[in-house]
Amino acid sequence: PAPEVRHAAMDGLASLGGPKSVERLRDLAGPGRDAADRRAAATALAELDLKLAAELAVPLLAGEKPAELVAAFAGRKGG
Repeated sequence: PAPEVRHAAMDGLASLGGPKSVERLRDLAGPGRDAADRRAAATALAELDLKLAAELAVPLLAGEKPAELVAAFAGRKGG
Protein backbone atom coordinates (compact mmCIF):
# COMPACT_ATOMS: atom_id res chain seq x y z
CA PRO A 1 0.00 0.00 0.00
CA ALA A 2 0.97 3.63 -0.47
CA PRO A 3 2.50 5.45 2.50
CA GLU A 4 -0.66 7.53 2.97
CA VAL A 5 -2.73 4.36 3.27
CA ARG A 6 -0.31 2.79 5.76
CA HIS A 7 -0.24 5.96 7.87
CA ALA A 8 -4.04 6.21 7.86
CA ALA A 9 -4.19 2.58 9.01
CA MET A 10 -1.86 3.45 11.90
CA ASP A 11 -4.15 6.31 12.90
CA GLY A 12 -7.03 3.86 12.72
CA LEU A 13 -5.25 1.50 15.10
CA ALA A 14 -4.79 4.38 17.53
CA SER A 15 -8.51 5.16 17.27
CA LEU A 16 -9.38 1.55 18.04
CA GLY A 17 -7.15 1.55 21.11
CA GLY A 18 -6.43 -1.43 23.30
CA PRO A 19 -3.33 -3.49 24.03
CA LYS A 20 -3.19 -5.13 20.60
CA SER A 21 -3.13 -1.74 18.88
CA VAL A 22 -0.35 -0.59 21.22
CA GLU A 23 1.63 -3.75 20.47
CA ARG A 24 1.23 -3.40 16.71
CA LEU A 25 2.10 0.29 16.68
CA ARG A 26 5.13 -0.41 18.87
CA ASP A 27 6.31 -2.96 16.31
CA LEU A 28 5.72 -0.55 13.43
CA ALA A 29 7.65 2.22 15.18
CA GLY A 30 10.64 -0.03 15.89
CA PRO A 31 13.93 -0.51 14.08
CA GLY A 32 14.01 -2.13 10.67
CA ARG A 33 11.06 -0.17 9.28
CA ASP A 34 10.92 2.75 6.87
CA ALA A 35 11.66 6.02 8.73
CA ALA A 36 8.43 7.69 7.57
CA ASP A 37 6.40 4.69 8.73
CA ARG A 38 8.23 4.68 12.07
CA ARG A 39 7.42 8.39 12.55
CA ALA A 40 3.76 7.79 11.68
CA ALA A 41 3.52 4.81 14.03
CA ALA A 42 5.18 6.66 16.91
CA THR A 43 2.87 9.63 16.38
CA ALA A 44 -0.21 7.39 16.35
CA LEU A 45 1.06 5.51 19.39
CA ALA A 46 1.22 8.80 21.29
CA GLU A 47 -2.60 8.69 21.41
CA LEU A 48 -2.45 5.47 23.43
CA ASP A 49 0.85 5.45 25.31
CA LEU A 50 2.71 8.74 25.25
CA LYS A 51 5.68 7.47 27.25
CA LEU A 52 6.27 4.45 25.01
CA ALA A 53 5.79 6.58 21.89
CA ALA A 54 8.36 9.09 23.14
CA GLU A 55 10.87 6.31 23.86
CA LEU A 56 10.44 4.94 20.34
CA ALA A 57 10.66 8.42 18.82
CA VAL A 58 14.06 9.29 20.35
CA PRO A 59 16.14 7.50 17.68
CA LEU A 60 14.00 9.11 14.98
CA LEU A 61 14.89 12.60 16.18
CA ALA A 62 18.41 12.12 14.83
CA GLY A 63 17.03 11.29 11.37
CA GLU A 64 15.46 13.48 8.76
CA LYS A 65 12.46 15.65 9.53
CA PRO A 66 12.80 15.76 13.35
CA ALA A 67 10.77 18.98 13.45
CA GLU A 68 7.87 17.16 11.78
CA LEU A 69 7.91 14.51 14.51
CA VAL A 70 8.14 17.03 17.32
CA ALA A 71 5.26 19.01 15.86
CA ALA A 72 3.16 15.87 15.57
CA PHE A 73 3.76 15.02 19.24
CA ALA A 74 3.10 18.57 20.37
CA GLY A 75 -0.20 18.56 18.51
CA ARG A 76 -1.44 15.39 20.18
CA LYS A 77 -3.63 15.43 23.26
CA GLY A 78 -1.28 15.06 26.21
CA GLY A 79 1.72 15.85 23.97
